[in-house]
Amino acid sequence: MRTALSGNIIAADEGDWFAVLEDGGCSSIQSNTVTVFLDANAGAGTITPPTIKINDASTSGSAALCRGGAPTFEVTAPQSDVIYTWYRNNTSIGTGSTLTYSITSDASFILRCHATAAAQCPKETAIAISVSSSRPSAPTIVCNTPDDAICDGSATLTANHSGTVSSYLWYRSDTETGTYAQIVGQSAQTLVISQTGFYKVQMQDGICRSALSAAKNIATTSGAAGVTISPSKTTNIHAGNTVTYTAAMDNPQGATYQWTVASGTTNATPTSGTGDKIAVNFSAAGTATVSLAASNACGTATVTVFDFAAIPVGTGTLTGRSCFDVAQINDGGTCGDLASRQALCNKSERSETKPDLLTEFSARVERVVKPVRF
Repeated sequence: MRTALSGNIIAADEGDWFAVLEDGGCSSIQSNTVTVFLDANAGAGTITPPTIKINDASTSGSAALCRGGAPTFEVTAPQSDVIYTWYRNNTSIGTGSTLTYSITSDASFILRCHATAAAQCPKETAIAISVSSSRPSAPTIVCNTPDDAICDGSATLTANHSGTVSSYLWYRSDTETGTYAQIVGQSAQTLVISQTGFYKVQMQDGICRSALSAAKNIATTSGAAGVTISPSKTTNIHAGNTVTYTAAMDNPQGATYQWTVASGTTNATPTSGTGDKIAVNFSAAGTATVSLAASNACGTATVTVFDFAAIPVGTGTLTGRSCFDVAQINDGGTCGDLASRQALCNKSERSETKPDLLTEFSARVERVVKPVRF
C-alpha cells in the first residue's frame, strides 16, 4: 500500500491518485481519482522544469497575490524550442514565456506552467497561489517644481501614498495614451528625471502590486537663470530719443516679464511694462534705470540695466554766404554781377559749432566757376 503524501502539491509517480482534506481528526470525502502514467517520451529530450518568477520575484512552491491585481508570470531563461502553457488549476489561461493575468476573485488556485516540445518528455512547475482582498491603493505623483516643469535640468517625482510598501516601479511614455515603458533600475519612492513626458508609478508589497497611478505630465523645461537684456548699455542717448530693450531667457516656456523704469533726473516713460520688450522714451536730460523681473515655472530672475544719461539736443549756428553760382551766365540779379562775385566763387568758408559734441570745425573749399556747375 502506498504511503500517503501531504501538501497541496506533490511529486507523483505512476498510479491512481486522489486527495482528501484533513482538519484535526476529521477527513473530507476523497476527491476524484486521476491516473498518472509514464509518457511515451520519458527520458527523451532536454526540457528542464520551468523556473517561475511572479512580478520579477522568484517563487518556490507558493506565493501571495492581491485581488484586482494583474501580476506578470515569467519563465526564467526559457528554452527557445519549448512551448509554455499556463493553467489556473486545470484551465488554460495562456501561452508564452511571460503572461500577465488578472486576479478577479479571492479564490486560491494552483498556477501551473507546462513545458512541451516535439518528441520530448514534458515538464511542469506548479505554484500554490493564495489571494488577498487587500490590494494597495494607487499612489499619486508629486513633482517638486511649480507647474510640473524640469528646472535647471532636472525635477524630482515622488510617489505619494499611505501604508508601507517594499518597492516602486516607474514608467514613462511620450504620450498620455501611449505605451509606458518601465524605467529599469528605479525602485525608490522618488525619481529624478531630466526628460519631459508622461510618468506613472506602481507600488509593490512582496509580489502584490498596486494599480498604476494617474499619469503625471512633465511638459516643459525651464530655468530662470540666464536672463539678459539688450542693449545692456546705451551711450549718447539724446533727450527725446526712444530705446527698445529686449529680454532673452535660456528657457522662456511660460515666462512672464515685468519691467520697471525709474526716473532719476529725466522724464522716462512708460514707468512699467510687460512682455519681452519695452520701448522707453527719454524726454528730457537726466538719468533713468531700467529693471526687469523675468519669471517662469522655476522662479524669478531680476536684471537691472545700467543707468542711462540723456543729454540735451545740441544747438549750433551756421554762418556764411548762402548763395552760390549756378551758371556762369547768371550775371546780375540777387547774387550781383559776375565780376564782383568771382572771388567768392573761388572759395567758400563755413563754420559750425555743436555744443553737445564740444567741437568746432571750419570748412574751406576752393572752387572755380565753370560754365555750368551744381
